[in-house]
Amino acid sequence: LRTALETMGCELLLDKAWGWRHALPAHEILVKNPENRGTIRGEPDTWTAQLWRETYGFKNSGEISTPETREFVWDYIKGPGDKREGWELTDIENPEARRVVGFMNPIFHPEKPKRITVKWASVFIGAMIGEFTVDWGLMMKTIVDRQVANLRKTKKQATCLPSFLIHLYR
Repeated sequence: LRTALETMGCELLLDKAWGWRHALPAHEILVKNPENRGTIRGEPDTWTAQLWRETYGFKNSGEISTPETREFVWDYIKGPGDKREGWELTDIENPEARRVVGFMNPIFHPEKPKRITVKWASVFIGAMIGEFTVDWGLMMKTIVDRQVANLRKTKKQATCLPSFLIHLYR
């Protein structure tokens, strides 16, 4: 897995703890703490793609910055899947691709961590086989921005927002 993640330019993700559920980091977005003034804490407008690149050791750029379907993915995904829900991890026959997608999907597609969409499978597998490079920092910014927007709208904590924030604040 580490070798594949090195090829993809995101191996430091493997060294991070995932699955944090503590509400405090996300709560700071909703309720401003005067002690954090002048810092990045609770200030999502300051969380740039470059800041996410630095947090996770991503390279500075890539050809791909949004998930998109690529035809090669059908060499890896088998079975009919579900057009809305996607495929199960077991539908990926290549063991290395299954490991990579199984690790990456909960991070980059936290809304459906156990179901793989064709677009996200294309990104993970394409990066793994060297088909293209990915701007992981911009991808991360987009995901976090979406989770922050949902938090502000619903006041419910997004699935892995605390993990992202704990990594960012360290």
